[in-house]
Amino acid sequence: MVLKMCSRYYDGYGNVKDLDDETMSKFENIIQGMAASSLRCIALTYTEVANEDLLGEGDNHNMV
Repeated sequence: MVLKMCSRYYDGYGNVKDLDDETMSKFENIIQGMAASSLRCIALTYTEVANEDLLGEGDNHNMV
C-alpha cells in the first residue's frame, strides 16, 4: 500500500502535516471501509527532488 511509504500529508487546508501512527491508522481505517464497500482509494504522491539529482534523467537537462 502506498500509504505505508508516506511520511507527510496535506490537511484539508493545504497545510503539510507529519503522518504519525495515529493519523496513519485513521487513513488505513478509511481506506479499508471504502474497500469493504467495493470502492477504491486513488491517491497522488510526490517527492521533492533537487535539480542536481535530475542531471542525466530524460531529455530536459535545462529544467529550472
